[in-house]
Amino acid sequence: MARGSGAPGGAAPWAPYPEPDLHASVEAYRKADRAGAKAGAPGWIRVAYFARSAEHATAAAQRLGEVLAANPDDPEVLLLTGYLAHQGYGRPVRAAELGSTRAMANPGGMHATGRGVEADAATALDWYAKAAEAGHAKAAYTAGVMLLTGDDGLAVDEERAERFLELAEELGFDVDGALETMGLSRREPAS
Repeated sequence: MARGSGAPGGAAPWAPYPEPDLHASVEAYRKADRAGAKAGAPGWIRVAYFARSAEHATAAAQRLGEVLAANPDDPEVLLLTGYLAHQGYGRPVRAAELGSTRAMANPGGMHATGRGVEADAATALDWYAKAAEAGHAKAAYTAGVMLLTGDDGLAVDEERAERFLELAEELGFDVDGALETMGLSRREPAS
């Protein structure tokens, strides 16, 4: 019998997967970790990391540090350490304190979209502004657009928006091209 021919119309004979359950997955791996399963800690850390779970970030980074100290040559642990370090996962404030513009911009995106945290445009703008002032061109552009459009309840502030857009341009970002693709334009300069 040909694959998939057991269901009407040749459709797959199995039911679709249910929606992922981050909490249940992390908790199952953490239980395995507490029970001593070697794959337990890397499992829940990996699930939390790839889901970009802000709720688990600090605990994941801390547990990974413990596992790394106990297994400094374990390739899987080293790989996870690289993932977390590259993205600043579990350490956004520390990485931002050390001057990583990307680490400053990442919480902006998280707060702007509600990914792993409660959506909050004002907090997102604060993080984007910090990253912009430290030299992150796209963060400057994003802060400018948020202020230009009054994103998610922010007050429209065309003057401040223009300052961010100018900064983005100085940092090499194609502001006018990006605005055009969004159907937006900069304010006219005062005469």
